[in-house]
Amino acid sequence: MISSQDTQAALWFLGVLSQVRVSGEQTGGAFSLTETAARHGITILAPPPQP
Repeated sequence: MISSQDTQAALWFLGVLSQVRVSGEQTGGAFSLTETAARHGITILAPPPQP
């Protein structure tokens, strides 16, 4: 169940908005799902894919 925008946690950090769509609490600690939105031109650094 994806949380509604009224109840989900949201965090602005360095010009990037991250919203928790499904929390670890909702999945019994199995995973959490976040959506991240950034303005055009913002570089989001992420770790490289794991083999």
